[in-house]
Amino acid sequence: MTITGGDKTFSYGDYAVYNIFLNDTFTGENVSNSEFSIWANFSGTSQPLDLISYDLLDHNNGSYDITLITELMFDGKQVENLTLEFYAEKTGIYSQVNQNNTFKITTEPIPTNLTILSNSSNIVVYGDTPWISLQFRTEEGGHDLTNAEFEIYNNSNLLPSYSYLVSELPDRYQITFLLDYLEIGDYNLTIIADKTGKENISYINSSVNYNLTFILADFIVDLDSIPVIYTNDLSKSVILNISYNYGPIETTVINAYLGSNKLSFASTEPGIFKLFLDSTNLNINETYNLKITITKPKF
Repeated sequence: MTITGGDKTFSYGDYAVYNIFLNDTFTGENVSNSEFSIWANFSGTSQPLDLISYDLLDHNNGSYDITLITELMFDGKQVENLTLEFYAEKTGIYSQVNQNNTFKITTEPIPTNLTILSNSSNIVVYGDTPWISLQFRTEEGGHDLTNAEFEIYNNSNLLPSYSYLVSELPDRYQITFLLDYLEIGDYNLTIIADKTGKENISYINSSVNYNLTFILADFIVDLDSIPVIYTNDLSKSVILNISYNYGPIETTVINAYLGSNKLSFASTEPGIFKLFLDSTNLNINETYNLKITITKPKF
């Protein structure tokens, strides 16, 4: 059995291909349909590589390609130099043979890329659910990186982690911004993705820039017709309906005046308020303004 290539150097996450040629040393005939096993010598101790750690391609002419998947081989192991032992066997004809090869894996940090795939509108109001979809991969080979960690900065200020939600999907990450925890204004965001490697494997973090503008939402106000009232009359009321694009507004601050009289109110159901008209001390045949001020953060 011969193995082409000799010593090889790869980065974690690479696919390392070895070409193996197998022939009968007595007849000189090429041998196909052989079974292989691979052992790896970690720190002086040989261990079998799981089948999932490599793929085998038989060219049916005595030539085989064995592809080693480094991120599965070295999962949780600290490796700089290691010896691989290749065994080939064909039942009833050949005994096991082996040939040692030195396999080196680099310990240099692995470059990565973070890219924006899609996003919601960059201009949002309270009630919106702004999001951004990102892809985090190795620069070489384009392998998706799982279990990444994210930090987001607005200019140079770190956003608190509770102001956004990171979801890991099969081929991307989605970050959803929680407007309850963000203030009105412009956000010049830098999103940084990082991944902690195993043992001596490390990654270079990547970042993208993203702009978001959080503007004030608009009240939608509907006021019933004001009934005829008389002086010193406390029996009349008017219904005030307050909502916005996403439904009724349940909690808000209302200040209402009829002339100089401050009016009281009661909430009858979400977004609907009954104002009690008070004409105490108002003069007959004079005109008075009904002034209603509604305030709520982010509106």
